[in-house]
Amino acid sequence: MKFKNLFFGAMIATLAIPALANKPITVGSGGVGGSYYPMVNDMIAFCGSSTSRQFTNVESPGGSVGNVIGMTNKEFHAGITQIDVLKYYAKMMGEKVNANRMKVVVGLHRESGHLMIPPGWEPKSSGFSGFFSKLNFLEDKKGVDINLLKNQTIGAWGGSIVSAKALSSFLGLNMNVVEIQPGAKVDSPVLRVAGQPDDHVKAYLAAGWNIVPIDAEILKNRASFYDKVTLNYSIGGKVVSIPSFGVRAVFVAKSSRADARNLPFSEMASCLRKSLADLADDSDTNPNWESVYEFENEEQVDWDYFPLLK
Repeated sequence: MKFKNLFFGAMIATLAIPALANKPITVGSGGVGGSYYPMVNDMIAFCGSSTSRQFTNVESPGGSVGNVIGMTNKEFHAGITQIDVLKYYAKMMGEKVNANRMKVVVGLHRESGHLMIPPGWEPKSSGFSGFFSKLNFLEDKKGVDINLLKNQTIGAWGGSIVSAKALSSFLGLNMNVVEIQPGAKVDSPVLRVAGQPDDHVKAYLAAGWNIVPIDAEILKNRASFYDKVTLNYSIGGKVVSIPSFGVRAVFVAKSSRADARNLPFSEMASCLRKSLADLADDSDTNPNWESVYEFENEEQVDWDYFPLLK
């Protein structure tokens, strides 16, 4: 009887392998109106025919956070996320999120950090007393020390909540991160990590809020995945450039112990690297591909990658 059970078990397992190989690879992206969803569509359009398994785009309202969590519970095989979100979950739940279980298919565009403060806000710290009342937001191009947020309450929504928690955790800021409604006007700073120009940020500026210039070098010295960016927004009828920080978005997939299961991701990675110029130049693709192409020869994000096919 035991031999018979083993025989049928082996037969079922054998039959399941080709069935699994024919199942499409589900990719968590984002909302249809965002940037992640069309970028996944672009990747599939340019490289889907080059892979041994079909890739399918799945709308993920949870964005970066929803995609990482979706990969841990097998909702998605792959997804786009910000590297700070990935690193934060690796720190908080390393048994499920680590470079052995998830690898990067390709590095993508950079998302920008917008730290906004309401009119008259000052940090609750004697060391920064009266700091912002002396700061000329339209003229001062020097970034301020992110440590002004130490022990402060900060509002955020969506994936920016985890970005704020990551900022607090990796820089030792001990911030009280509070979830707010999208675009809510509160009496505390608000962090918005998104592509620019962002409509919510523009609404805050129209309501008299200010974007705080941030010295990204301080962040980068503590956590290398933070980058320097320049925010450009129209304030008072004048386009103003504001230094801040940014984080790369990455296309990540679950890594398997079986090389055959990883093959489609290496195929996709190889095709995308070869197609970056075409993705950047095509008039129908997402504009973010232009910056992805510019990153091609830059240092990649500090995370393991699927090997490229020769």
